[in-house]
Amino acid sequence: MWGEAGKLYFHTVSELGFVEAGAVTWLLESTEGIAVTGLWGNAIDEVFIAIQDETYAEYRCGGSSFLMRYDGETFHQM
Repeated sequence: MWGEAGKLYFHTVSELGFVEAGAVTWLLESTEGIAVTGLWGNAIDEVFIAIQDETYAEYRCGGSSFLMRYDGETFHQM
């Protein structure tokens, strides 16, 4: 889990979401072959997510592990 300014991001192996003002918002839900393996942030609009995607094994960084940056609205592959 990681949070700031009343927003708490959390993940399970296959889901990613956040809690804000008592409501849960899902960003990723039970996608087969994709696992969330880490979560941390520098600011509320700079959250990093480590992903393992077994459905595609040739991302730019090689293999099936990569990082995503979430800016509060959109995911960006790193």
